[in-house]
Amino acid sequence: MDINTYYNELGNALKFPSEKRERIDASIDYFRQKIWGNFQDRLLEVVVFGSYSRDTIISKDDESDVDIVVIYKTREVQPDTYLKQIKTFCEDVYKSSTIYQDHPTIVIDMEHIKFEIIPSYYVSNGVVKIPAPKSKEPRWVNTNPKELISKVESKDKNNKNLILPVIRILKYWNTLNARPFSSFQIE
Repeated sequence: MDINTYYNELGNALKFPSEKRERIDASIDYFRQKIWGNFQDRLLEVVVFGSYSRDTIISKDDESDVDIVVIYKTREVQPDTYLKQIKTFCEDVYKSSTIYQDHPTIVIDMEHIKFEIIPSYYVSNGVVKIPAPKSKEPRWVNTNPKELISKVESKDKNNKNLILPVIRILKYWNTLNARPFSSFQIE
């Protein structure tokens, strides 16, 4: 076996098993249904992003999570108010899960996965504002979750589908070495 085959097989072996993805997908669908039912008049979209959406989440990481951005149509309040509203919603819907704030997210810690819920509001052309980390000013920062997904998919496609397995391998190395890099830095 040559090194390319080995790394490709290792990178693919680190993928979440399909039965686990199916369970997570069902949990995402449930979350979307419930949050739309609660905030529907105020919401523009609910987007799954991060490593789960880019297929770079790894099965060998106990800290894996699913990032979900809840996009409001307009800015109505400050980040802390959105976070409190989402936390209250999560506590009402996910009574048997642990819910806590980990600025700038609300975490739903279920037995099979964690969801990190990020409130945001729409700006234009796919750009949304999300709460800035506590240590930063201003209170909101720009991001474009769909553009990030598209960039990684394009890079992978343009490089013979070798980018995603390499990212998974780097993330696995990172977990084995006390996480010197954030998942976002690796990607």
